[in-house]
Formats: sequence, structure tokens, C-alpha cells
Amino acid sequence: MNNMQAVKRLNNRYEVLRELGDGGFGKTFLARDCQMPSTRECVLKQLKPLHNDAQMYEMVKTRFQREAAMLEQLGEHDQIPRLYAYFSEDDLFYVVEEYVQGSTLTQKIHREGPQTEANVRSMLINLLPAIVHVHQQRIVHRDIKPDNIILRAADGKPVLIDFGAVKETMGTVMNAQGNSTHSIVVGTPGYMPSEQMVGRPVYASDLYSLGLTAIYMLTGKAPQELDSDPATGAILWRGFAPNVNRDFANFLDRAIQITPQMRFGSAQEMFIALNALAVGMVMPPSGNQNFQHSATVMSNAPTGTHSAMPTQAVMPQSYGNAPVQQNASQIMPPQKAGMSDWSKAMLMGGLLGVFVLGGLFITKSPQAASGPDSPKNESKAPQNSVPTPPQVVASPAPQPASSPQAPTQIVVAAPPAVTPKLPVEVPIPATSQAADSISEPEVRSLIDSWFQAKRLMFGKGYSYEAANAVSTGVLLNDITKPNGSIDWLKSNNAEYQFGVQKIDSISRIVSNGDDATVEIQATEDRTLYRDGRVDPTQTDFKSKTTVYTLKRSGSRWKIADYKNI
Repeated sequence: MNNMQAVKRLNNRYEVLRELGDGGFGKTFLARDCQMPSTRECVLKQLKPLHNDAQMYEMVKTRFQREAAMLEQLGEHDQIPRLYAYFSEDDLFYVVEEYVQGSTLTQKIHREGPQTEANVRSMLINLLPAIVHVHQQRIVHRDIKPDNIILRAADGKPVLIDFGAVKETMGTVMNAQGNSTHSIVVGTPGYMPSEQMVGRPVYASDLYSLGLTAIYMLTGKAPQELDSDPATGAILWRGFAPNVNRDFANFLDRAIQITPQMRFGSAQEMFIALNALAVGMVMPPSGNQNFQHSATVMSNAPTGTHSAMPTQAVMPQSYGNAPVQQNASQIMPPQKAGMSDWSKAMLMGGLLGVFVLGGLFITKSPQAASGPDSPKNESKAPQNSVPTPPQVVASPAPQPASSPQAPTQIVVAAPPAVTPKLPVEVPIPATSQAADSISEPEVRSLIDSWFQAKRLMFGKGYSYEAANAVSTGVLLNDITKPNGSIDWLKSNNAEYQFGVQKIDSISRIVSNGDDATVEIQATEDRTLYRDGRVDPTQTDFKSKTTVYTLKRSGSRWKIADYKNI
């Protein structure tokens, strides 16, 4: 079995074409599925347990089946490879996954050299929603690095591959007391933070790895090639990227802080902060005490790090009805010159209140009502429906990683509803050929932002600011008016949850000055939950054609209306 090329068919189905990689946990091959009419190509991962004990083999086999189920669930996201099959044969385990054609970030940097700040920002903006999805499943990837991010040839989007959970299962052995344990820490030296190196990964561990991946893209330097401050341990990288915007550099420095509490509290928060930079909001220097967050420490139970309940959870945007902890401090805009100290204090206090509430709306579970696809035709809420008043959940002080109990949450009444501006609007790139036209990349970016906004507007967060960010005119009114889409959802204790959301094709773009019409074919997977139960009348997974009416608002395009045809 060591010479895979000698095997004609695995599982009487998969024909090996060539080897793709060879690591400590096994080998990866490109294979052909001979039982599919298309004989599609797929990735075949061969995994070998680190023991020969029969009892341990059965234990690893059971865990392998569980990890395969986890991979199947993760693959529901468009930017994570789908799981096609898994099986065991001749004491070896195999995972069969979707083959993603494209180049890894490592290959791109070797080919092109360090990337521009704009390219790095684009990669982060496009990849963070996939990481949010991973963390929503209470999974820590544990091996985010340039080699494990593929830029898909079909659309250029980054795809996240090679999760650490199955590798950890293969590293299970029996200790002297007869208990199972994991003998190998999963991850890559240089991209692993300190807590992960001792076997206690948290959600923020993935954000640390992502931050170093972005720095690699900017500098062309692997983490081992960068010096660190001997007094603080901070990684010194800015000298290799002198033209990077200071606020973006502060953003990356926050992601790679040594302690998890000083990083972003969640992938969703990191995504929001990155969007905020696009509209001129300032990222304070790393180490600011106002940006401490409670770390999410995964239990080291023998069932596997990824599947244990966190002792303290800082949830990304969609955790169903799970409580959400959110730090009260948000990114503050620069102060205007010439203001009195009293005026500055009043302004800062007011802005802090706005962004605290904005952070609450954004980090709660997002998704939609009896019709985010037709917001102007919503049913009225029943007379006996009582909307749930908003609450602000304040995050307690960070606790040590070894704390056995979750911290007590403090619930305080929310201030009057305010609608801060969520920066998911799509700017007009400087490369636009004509002031009165909209390009296909702009259209794609806007519709992608609309898909993201639906998750924020039509979930338990009911984010009015997301609606303001991407819509205008008739559409904005239908979503936010009394008894409109959001009100209907709130009154009926309902929310949408979305799976796949992707643009299949754009068939028409017509623009005239500040107005445009586009016709788009897209696939969307949506599920409506009412009182925690699926409403099948508003649940579907289908492709459809939609005509969007767009309007330029200032320097940005927004959606003014749409119609499914």
C-alpha cells in the first residue's frame, strides 16, 4: 500500500492519477471517480494511524467517521471543498473531496512576488465569511496558511482546505494509563500561536494564522524569516512592507497579538473591522486595552478539541440561539480638529453608544423573513405577536484559559434604536472606464455584499444598518418600514439561515448615469425558521434569474429594487 501508483482502483471506484503531496499524516492524490458518469477528478487523501493496536484502530475508525461527518457539514460552504466519500481499506483511511483547480497563495507569491495591499484586503474580505462558517460549527481549522488557501481558477475566490481535525484523529495513541491521547499538535510552525502549540487552540488561533498569511502576502516573508521584539515578542514585519497603510498595518498587528484576548474576538468582528477601514474608520494601534476580548478556549477532552463545548464562547455571527458576547468598544473615527474638549467628549460618547449597538446587531445571528427575496410582499404580523426588545450583552473581563466555568453574562437595557452605517457598500473602483457605467466586477461585488447583508438583516440580529448599507429607495423602505420584512421576522420569532449563495452568471448590464439594471442568475440555499422550526413554504435551494435595479448613492452603488423572473 505504500506504492499507491500500483493500485488500479481503491474502494473498487477511485483510480489514482498522480500524487499531489506527502505529509506527516499521509499522502494526497489526484484521482478519477470511475463510478460517476463524468468520471470527475477528485482529491483522495490517504491517512494512516500512528499505531498498530487493534483496540486503538477501532477507536480511531469511530472518530474518523465523526470527523468525516464534520467535513461534510463544513463543505456546505461554497469556499470549502465538498466531501464526496470516505472509507477504510487495508488498515488505512481515505477521504474523497472536491478537486479545486487553481493556485495556492504560496504558488502565487512564488510566481508574482509580494502582493499589493488591495489584493491582500480582497483575499481577507473574501475568505473571512468562510472562516465565520467554520467557527459557527464550533470548529477551529488549526492549519490556516498560504499552502492551504487555493485561489479558485473559475472565479478567483479563496478556498480553505486541509482541516486539522482528521489529522488529529490519526495522531491518537494510547498513553501509559490506557487512555487515548493526541500525540501530535496539528498546525504549521510559524503560523501557530502559542496556545495552539500547547494543544489548546481557540477561534482566535485561526485569526492569528490568517493575519500572518496576510503578512506573508504583503512581504513575501514566511514567519520564520521575520524578527520579533525581544521585550514584547511582537513580530516585526512593517519594514518589509513600508507602503502599507498605517491603519491596515494596525489591523494586522491586532490579529497577530501574542495573547488571544488581544486579538479580534471572532472572525465576524475581524470582517467588520476590515470593512470599516474601507470607509475611513481608524484602527487603533495593537495593544490598546479597549480591544481586549474573552478568548474561546476549546476543551481538551478526549473526544477531540474541535467537538468539545467551549468553556467561554465568543460566537461569530450565526450561532442559532446561543448567547453572543461582544466587546463594548468599537473602532472610533478620527476626531475633527478645532473642537473643544467638551465637544470632543460629547462626540466620542455619542459615537461609542452608536457602535456598541451596531456591534450587537452585527454579531447576532443573521438571516431573513417570509421573503427576503420579496420584501415588499410580507405578511402582517399576527395581533398577538410581541416583538422581542433588543438587549445588549456585555462581555465580562477575560478569564484564564483553564477556567472551568463560563463567565456570568450581564444583560443591560439597550439605548434607543440607532442605525449606524455598516460599511458593506460597494465603492466605485478608480479603474472604472466611465463615470456613467458600472462594470461587471462592481456588479459581482455589490451582489456578493447583498448576499452577506441578507444574513445580517434577516437573522436574529435584524440588522437595519446592513439594509442601509446595500439598499436604497423602494427596497430599503420595504425592508425597514413598520411591518416590513425585518418587522415581520421579529414579530413572528422567525429568521432565515443561508447555505450556498453564489452568482452563476451575469447576462445583462445596462447603465445610464446614476441608474443601472442588471440581470443575474444565482443559486441560493435558504431555510426559514419560525419558533425554532423549519417553515417548508419558505425554504428552498434553487437557481433563479433576478433583475436588479441599481442606483448610485454618492460614490457607491446600491440596490433600489429587484424582481425574480
